[in-house]
Amino acid sequence: MEAKSTKSNPLKDLWNEDSSNSFAEWVLKVNDAYYETGLSLGTASRLAGARPAELLAVLRLASLDENSLALIETAKPPKTTWLSLSKASPEIIDECLKIVAAKPKSKSAVGLVGQYVRSKSNDSGYERVAAIKGSTLVHFAKKSQEYASLQDKQWKALLSMGKSKSSGKVLSTAQRKYVTDLLNILIKDNVISENSLDGDQELCDEVLFHFRGEDLSG
Repeated sequence: MEAKSTKSNPLKDLWNEDSSNSFAEWVLKVNDAYYETGLSLGTASRLAGARPAELLAVLRLASLDENSLALIETAKPPKTTWLSLSKASPEIIDECLKIVAAKPKSKSAVGLVGQYVRSKSNDSGYERVAAIKGSTLVHFAKKSQEYASLQDKQWKALLSMGKSKSSGKVLSTAQRKYVTDLLNILIKDNVISENSLDGDQELCDEVLFHFRGEDLSG
């Protein structure tokens, strides 16, 4: 059960509020409103008209100091970079924003920022996949067949590892590395997309959130 009725939730109005004049204030307002509702991330994001990853990014940004938020407010980087930036120090945020400002048009801002943040972090990509649900891996193993994205042995391996994870088993380091490689293929083939047309956006967002440190620029 949700803690409060969605009728009194101000998230939708706040989410659509123009944040250009005071980005930091907007971030903090959204953060406060979310925690006041007592709603789950998925329910609150639907109420706000946002994707779960977008709302999560704002909640993470709210934990940054004023200097970091001021840097982001001034540079106005794409929203897709917010999750990666929310995990960075002010110095790394500053470097990321310079990278975005100087990037060639052919490169993805989220890919470049994610790659840079990851290069400065001890949190390796294949360790982060441990947070992805087994049922999500099973879903994308099956979906990869529709897109002919993975080879037969690859999607079957992803399916098997997803089922093992769902049953409570912990993937080995080698398995996590393999899952990372396979999910990277699916991301680059748009099987897992920021704008899915297949009714599985929440599952796509789950994977993309844990891959913000990977180079998705193609």
